[in-house]
Amino acid sequence: METEYNFGEGLVPAHRHKNLDGSEGGWVADSANVGDGVFIGEDALVYGEAQVYGKARIYGHAVVFGNCKVGDAEVYGDANIYGDAWVFSGATVCGYALVCEKGWVFGRVTVGGHVQVRGNGNVHGSGEFSGHQILTGDYDGN
Repeated sequence: METEYNFGEGLVPAHRHKNLDGSEGGWVADSANVGDGVFIGEDALVYGEAQVYGKARIYGHAVVFGNCKVGDAEVYGDANIYGDAWVFSGATVCGYALVCEKGWVFGRVTVGGHVQVRGNGNVHGSGEFSGHQILTGDYDGN
C-alpha cells in the first residue's frame, strides 16, 4: 500500500480516503484533517492543512488545499479551494470555480463556471453565480 503522494511539490505522507460506502477515495495528505463522514471521489485531492468535515463531498478533479475549510458543502468538477478560504453550510462550488485567499462561500449558493471568490469575498444566500466573474466583496445570492 502506497503511503506517499506527489501533490505537485514532491512526495508527502498521504493515503487514499476510505468513504463510508466502502469505496476508495482520492488522495489525502496526512497533514490534512478529513472527517469520517466526508466523501472524497477517487480523482479528488486534499492536502496541506485543509480541513474537510461534516457531510462534505469533494469529487471530480476538485482540489482542496492550504489552510482552507470545507464543511457540509459540495466541491466538484475542476474547482479549487485554497488559502484560508471557507466553503460551508450547504454551498456548492463547481466547474472551474475557485475560492481562495480569505474568500467565504456559504448557504445554499452555487458558485460555478469560471467564478473566482478571492480576497475577502463573501458569497452567501441561495442564488447562483456563474460565468467569468471575480468576486471580492459581499454578495447576497437572494
